[in-house]
Amino acid sequence: MDNFNQFVPDTYVPTSGQLDMMASYQAKLQYEFCKNQLQIGKQQMMLDQRRAFETQMQEVKQQYRAYLDLLSFSIYADTQGKLIFSISDSTDATIAAKPLLNVTSYQSKIYFSGWPEKRYVLEISWEGGKNSSVYFKNAENGISPQIFLKNMKARGVLFLLSGRTEKKAAEALLAYSFQCAETIELPYYRGWNFMSKGRWHFADEKELIMKEVGENAV
Repeated sequence: MDNFNQFVPDTYVPTSGQLDMMASYQAKLQYEFCKNQLQIGKQQMMLDQRRAFETQMQEVKQQYRAYLDLLSFSIYADTQGKLIFSISDSTDATIAAKPLLNVTSYQSKIYFSGWPEKRYVLEISWEGGKNSSVYFKNAENGISPQIFLKNMKARGVLFLLSGRTEKKAAEALLAYSFQCAETIELPYYRGWNFMSKGRWHFADEKELIMKEVGENAV
């Protein structure tokens, strides 16, 4: 029996240094676990906050879009010949009104010819810019607000509004231009032209003719 016991190892007892090392390692594992849990919780909280913020912003945008849909834009000329851009709400109460353009004496005319070619051209004229007028062709099919705005600005006609309102103002001004335009029939060629009222008209060198207006239209 004594011979057998000599081959059985004694029960292992770690030293105090080893115990301290194991406790330190376990504490480190616990710390890393808690740290990871906090990091995951923080990331989830930030994700939830971002989703809540995006949802809130979408709601604000929808409310703003709905509010804009209820607004109406109008243009009128004051006693000094300046165009005024007015914004009203659904009750027709004026929210804001301010000068629209940096030019005065804004006018619009629609020229047309019925023979030998049927054409409609919108002319916009003003005072105070580097050029005095611009012609837009194919007026009977409507004019793009983007083309209208681009060509007006290229000739020194500037909108006295912020960039976000400028497009709406251009659309409103284009509608105003058509509504207030004087309609004038032009002879197409120099010389004799058959006019819409069933009469012949002779266009001399000084007269405005549709052929030249169409060639200069944008």
